[in-house]
Amino acid sequence: MKDKLDAGADFAITQLFYDTDAYAEWVKKCRQAGITCPLVPGVMPILTYGGFKRMTTFCKTHVPRDIADTLEAIKDDEKKS
Repeated sequence: MKDKLDAGADFAITQLFYDTDAYAEWVKKCRQAGITCPLVPGVMPILTYGGFKRMTTFCKTHVPRDIADTLEAIKDDEKKS
C-alpha cells in the first residue's frame, strides 16, 4: 500500500471488516509508518445472512465472535437478518 501511495494515490479504502479493534490497530501502525492520507474503512452492509457468509468466506474476513453469534441466531429470520 505504501508503494501505491508513494506513486500518487491520495487515500486508501480497506477491504470489508467487522473487527473495529483490528482496524484501529492497523490505522495506528500506518500512522507510525508515516502514512498520513485518509484511510477509509470498507463497509459492506449485511443484507442477508447467506450473502454475509459468502463474502466473509471469500475475503477471509475475521468476524468477531459476538457478531457471528448474533447473526447465527437470526439467520433464518428474513425480517431480522
